[in-house]
Amino acid sequence: MRAYFGNSNLRGDLTVFASGFIQVFLGHITEAPLLALALFVLILIGNKFSSKFIRALGLVTVISSTICLIIAISLYSIYGTNRIFFLISLTPALAFIFGISVKYMYSLMSKHTFIHVVIYSRSFLNKILKKLKIFLSILLVYIYGLMLIAYWIRPKWINWSIATLWYSPAVEWGFLGLVFIFTLARLGLEEEKIQDGFKFVIILFILQLVLLVVLNYWNYYHFYLATPYPLQPVLFLPLLALVASQGFAINKSKKIRYRLKMSGIITLIILLIFSFGSLDHVLSASFWKTNSGWWLNSQLNPSHDDYELINFLYKNSPISVYEFVLTFHHWENPSSYVVYPSGMAILSGPLIDIAVSANDSREIYILSYALPIRYVLVSVNESLNINSYLVRVIKAINPVFKNSKYMLYLLSQFNLSETSLLPNSKDFLTVDKIIFEGNLTLMDENDIYNLYNSKGEILPLGEGNILVKAQLANGAKLNFTATISTIKIRGNLTLIKMKSTWGYFREIKCSAERIIISGESSFKIFNTFKNRIYIESFNYDGKYKAYPFPTYLRQDYAKEMIEYYWKVNHENPLDVLTSPYGIVWTLIIIVLIVYKLAPLYMLIAKNRQNI
Repeated sequence: MRAYFGNSNLRGDLTVFASGFIQVFLGHITEAPLLALALFVLILIGNKFSSKFIRALGLVTVISSTICLIIAISLYSIYGTNRIFFLISLTPALAFIFGISVKYMYSLMSKHTFIHVVIYSRSFLNKILKKLKIFLSILLVYIYGLMLIAYWIRPKWINWSIATLWYSPAVEWGFLGLVFIFTLARLGLEEEKIQDGFKFVIILFILQLVLLVVLNYWNYYHFYLATPYPLQPVLFLPLLALVASQGFAINKSKKIRYRLKMSGIITLIILLIFSFGSLDHVLSASFWKTNSGWWLNSQLNPSHDDYELINFLYKNSPISVYEFVLTFHHWENPSSYVVYPSGMAILSGPLIDIAVSANDSREIYILSYALPIRYVLVSVNESLNINSYLVRVIKAINPVFKNSKYMLYLLSQFNLSETSLLPNSKDFLTVDKIIFEGNLTLMDENDIYNLYNSKGEILPLGEGNILVKAQLANGAKLNFTATISTIKIRGNLTLIKMKSTWGYFREIKCSAERIIISGESSFKIFNTFKNRIYIESFNYDGKYKAYPFPTYLRQDYAKEMIEYYWKVNHENPLDVLTSPYGIVWTLIIIVLIVYKLAPLYMLIAKNRQNI
């Protein structure tokens, strides 16, 4: 903004903008389009149209977009990130192009005499527009009040917002939103000219609302791009604060304005004192001695046994940078989460399920090959009634650490059998069975099989062998075995009881009872056991749907989950309007509109008499 309105240090200011955009892109990519949106608005409202600024800004936006695009392509090739990052990386250049284009078109239109006369010369029209501004201000307060009433009369609380409800802004904006609405309404009732800085904030606010509507529309009708959070409400809060701050500036009384400013300064000082005091307490040792800690809305309450385990693991510092402790529960369980303060970590849920259910020690060996696992942690009160290799060995060996709550074992105590059939990378997935329908090409160490228009299943036999049971297009059945196979399938592929490392299907938390993939798939089976197939180099080109229906947001179920969310949380605006609170609020607003707009009727009547 400083570079736009003052060319004192144009190159430096625009370089800071480009560096800031790249930093935001690397840190919190959701905020990157909003910076580009702010740039677009800034170009629209600015009075200057300096060619020097245009050349400099064009160069900076193209360079920053190019750098971000290279970063996005690199992240996609390495981690398989969302391809929408490509579009986000181009937003500075797009903001520049659209902003300059709209500005140029507006400058051409404003030169036409007819448009100039209609917009700027008719005092009667200007008076109507002023009254329309008053009407819109009152209407804004009315809608905001209906939002609050809707939240007040609804039977349930709003859960995590996978979609934006029509009344949720009034709730999620909180007290700041209330001050924002009344400040905006007061500015609308004033006859003073709106300053450029305030225009910038208002236009940016409106465009963010448009972006929020477009995001919800795209999520529902096309594919789920992202949750409305943090766009709503987090990224609206700075704009709300900027508008709310005008409540101090628009008061004409210098004495009252001075008192308000002094009250704000005193309040800010008090808040800073409390903030620094709280920070000092958090950083002190006494806080950590007395604080119980919180996890999933319930206290973790570290006990003496917890601290003993943490200290033991911490003293036996990891050999590698990051080592894992194999537990019997997922990370959200306190008996597993207690590992983290020691500097170690626990396995993801799907890998825990593989290890705990494995009957062959070589499966655990594969996990230890992919990840540096050093310890196995068991709660003393754990019900070890699972028929698995881990449980059988735990009952026969002594722990290296034990107290009244935990038993800790070294993985080396389990005498794991080794296998040479290992993945080429650290990422793999496992399935109990594979079902296919379409064209299958299978290549193993000895043969190549091509099955067209067929359907069947692939079952594990152990020692890297699989059994393929297929039904051909002519109805004939074909069964054969293969070893260390590379498979390509064009058609439908179903993976039964899939579990994977973080390299595959991260968006569904690497686990599903059943995944149906439509399109072209290819993968390599590098090992099998009696009840499990191990797969690497898995790729697919197409779409998939995972089951069962998730309790968290997943892209393949977005539309169904949004519909369910609306069904549970939606309040009909007509029901809100006809409620007792809605009727009273409507009558208040009608009286206010009549009071403020009555002079408009007199103005129109007087204009007719003059005619």
